[in-house]
Amino acid sequence: SPIVSILSDNIFETDIDEYLNQTEDSIFDEDNLYKGPDGKKYKRRVYINSVIDTNYLIFYAQRLKEGNKRLYTKITPNETLTLPNDKVLKLNAVVVHKSLHYVCYIKCNNSWFYYNDMSDKIEYVGNYKDMISNEENRPDVCKEGVLYFYSL
Repeated sequence: SPIVSILSDNIFETDIDEYLNQTEDSIFDEDNLYKGPDGKKYKRRVYINSVIDTNYLIFYAQRLKEGNKRLYTKITPNETLTLPNDKVLKLNAVVVHKSLHYVCYIKCNNSWFYYNDMSDKIEYVGNYKDMISNEENRPDVCKEGVLYFYSL
């Protein structure tokens, strides 16, 4: 799948490329054992997911926890991602959840723009560093971003 899910329990302060390789280690109780592809039942399952090759990639950061508590843990989107096959993907858009509303940052001709459908204009942001630094006090890409879009 071109979608990498970052579950709320796995969000930690890092660059987004750390999520290209994820390991899930599950331990099951005797009443609910994992049935493997071989038909046998197991108490433990280790699942490793690594992105090796793709032309586009979407990271979904699940920032809501139980009780609708929002996580503001900083995930910094890399400007580019280099996959194990040396393919380079570029960040092209970020969707941010802000106050029960979604807004987005979009890259066009190597410049970043901010769009809020509650406004009648698209705002010029600047380059990648301008967007990440958030000096204009717009919604924070790193602490409130939920979807990060990468492509060739």
